[in-house]
Amino acid sequence: MSPSRVALLLACALAAPGCVSTTNPVFNSSVAEPYLYSEYENQPGLGVPDTLVGATGEVRYCQAGLPQLVKARQEQAYAAIARTCGGKDRYVLRGEMISDATLPWRAPASCNPNHNTDEIHKGALALMTIATAQARVHRYQRDVRIAAPVAVEESDKVWTAAAESADQIAIEAQAIHDEFTAYERAFYLPPPAKDAVEQLADQEARQWLASQHPDQLPAIIRQMIDGDLPSLLIAALRAPFPLPHNIGPQVSAAWLAHLGRTQGEALQRVKDRRERVDWLKMITLQVATAIPRKNQPAVAPVRRVA
Repeated sequence: MSPSRVALLLACALAAPGCVSTTNPVFNSSVAEPYLYSEYENQPGLGVPDTLVGATGEVRYCQAGLPQLVKARQEQAYAAIARTCGGKDRYVLRGEMISDATLPWRAPASCNPNHNTDEIHKGALALMTIATAQARVHRYQRDVRIAAPVAVEESDKVWTAAAESADQIAIEAQAIHDEFTAYERAFYLPPPAKDAVEQLADQEARQWLASQHPDQLPAIIRQMIDGDLPSLLIAALRAPFPLPHNIGPQVSAAWLAHLGRTQGEALQRVKDRRERVDWLKMITLQVATAIPRKNQPAVAPVRRVA
């Protein structure tokens, strides 16, 4: 059994009420439910499955009840995302919209279950919020037993609650983004001068650098990148004024190379977190935008994969 199939085991494999088992895969994109979907096991031309694949390889599909199962097993769903994100076993948490617009989002390749996956959890929650709301609204619209005015009223209540949840998640995502951006800015800064002696040494180093002929600067920058002039590199980065001959970008590149040599693992963690934080902000904003508001139609989300 492949790891990707094992990762898809959730409540539906337990023969929950409302689920039907069949050896012939059933695809029904008209049922708007959230699910985990492996991009490597999709069968082109057959549509989108509204279900999870069980351990035996048979397909169990739910005409009803999946939102409740997702809610009851939300922590397990989050854990499944954390286990399978990154590498070949990346999954798309997907919600099929009755407007034929979709929100396909792939977990960032940098996601690592051994690191903080709070961004993945919040992104999954945002997608579940809109997918579950869409499923409830779709059922109201299709149920002939419900009068049209009542269906409209109940649908408005569903979207209002979903909008409040999505807006709150977007606010939390923005707070995570702002907090990390401040940390990231501090991480990339060089260490401050310890005392007046070091400040004087920095000033002398910058004066020497400014006195060099422009033709000599590329060789000096190359030495910085290679790690041969660490003191000069740090002194240049601490400069309170623009560096001569517009060498600021080259000095910054040399500093990144220095961080890669001296703090390689920490630098990679910062880059990975940046990818996840940007991913979270992007999907939460688009989910909030895609939810219909009163007197304001929903904006179709951009179809893209992070």
